Amino acid sequence: VCVEVNSNLHTMLGECRILCLAAELTDETRMIIGARELAALPKGAIVINAARGALLDLEALADGLESGHIAAAGLDVVSPEPLPQGHRLFKQPNTVITPHTAGVSSEATSRLAHSACNQILTALTGQLPQFPVNPEAWEAAVSRRPMVS
Repeated sequence: VCVEVNSNLHTMLGECRILCLAAELTDETRMIIGARELAALPKGAIVINAARGALLDLEALADGLESGHIAAAGLDVVSPEPLPQGHRLFKQPNTVITPHTAGVSSEATSRLAHSACNQILTALTGQLPQFPVNPEAWEAAVSRRPMVS
């Protein structure tokens, strides 16, 4: 596997057989992939959005799928969410839409439960958990404990 940094989006798109969106949503990235960008992909490319729905123009994607330029799509996020009933993408046999849970597997759920239990046990022994949500609350609680000599 080779990773190459490319500063030109359209040049990079022309070389992508699979486009996987994993960017955060900002003013710069909102609708970053539209009809022009999808057309820049090679015929037969696959588009995956596992980040934020508003990165991708879904009407342009539906056009690309219907024309055959885009071979398939995997969408873990959409905008608007949920998609309106009867949306064109629901009729695409080469499109998978998941409810923003593609990363929730039995293995991930098990790891999450174990991590939560470990952090609770750590806190119960009086130690700061590895991933505190609000460490300032921990410090305030520690400051109220009576001194033991």
